[in-house]
Amino acid sequence: MSFRYEKAKALNSNAKEFDPREIRRLIETLRPSDRVDPDVLSPENLKRMASYASIVPRASGRRACLLDVGGRVYWIPVYAKLLGYHHVTILERPGGSFFESFQIPGNGEEFIADTVQADAELDIYPVQSESFQCVVCFDVLEHLAGDPMHFVAESNRVLQKGGYLCLATPNVLYYPNLVSFLFGGHPFSWSVFTDSYADRHNREYTPMEVQALLEAGGFSIESLRTWTNKPTQDQRIRFLGYGLCLLAALTGHVKLGLRGAEIEIRGQKVDLIKERFPKFLYDLFGANAVSVKLRI
Repeated sequence: MSFRYEKAKALNSNAKEFDPREIRRLIETLRPSDRVDPDVLSPENLKRMASYASIVPRASGRRACLLDVGGRVYWIPVYAKLLGYHHVTILERPGGSFFESFQIPGNGEEFIADTVQADAELDIYPVQSESFQCVVCFDVLEHLAGDPMHFVAESNRVLQKGGYLCLATPNVLYYPNLVSFLFGGHPFSWSVFTDSYADRHNREYTPMEVQALLEAGGFSIESLRTWTNKPTQDQRIRFLGYGLCLLAALTGHVKLGLRGAEIEIRGQKVDLIKERFPKFLYDLFGANAVSVKLRI
């Protein structure tokens, strides 16, 4: 399949770049503060959250609603206080209760914060169609194991016409991954098994694949970029990695600017879903559906 990545453009020059210190201040307003995971307040994670927040459009009105698919409670004050969303809903896996462990400042006064439960790639989301201005999904797509387009289709359904889908996911084309693969390693950034089912990445994507995924879902790509939160300090890997990327860049297939560790993309809903099972992602053996779905 030929990917039309040239249609995507860099983020608008007026995109707000947030200060990680402001993100930290907002997270620390959660109560009880001693329950906040220290890793959430690490400089690396705060920098990542600040970058992700910069691709989310500000609320367009006083009643704007945002849905975070697979999000965590730490994001709620960022969406409400920094980006101006009146109603923030977190979609979490069935059985989750992390949200209930915290008190959200301003809840019931300045904004509404709540959760709904559904499997992101199995269930119809228990929210009204065309009721959100924005859907965000950060570091979840790579964990979906069987039907990622279900998430894209449901995002289209719940968004208002002209609403935005903002997504971040690891970039399998990150240049150190190529070096690892060249010397017999795995190209995924997180392929190991842990003590939690499906904690590893089931599939990592290229920037062009993520663009194709959203376009198949009825979205026009407004911005696409990659970036690296913690660049490798090994100059040999950097030199060899970019050397491996040079041929693809010179032939116009993959720009050097698309070799960062993280993909960040923003799409605007312009149509109903166009292709439920895009061929670059699915091989359905002649069927037009994912016929076997497992819950673990």
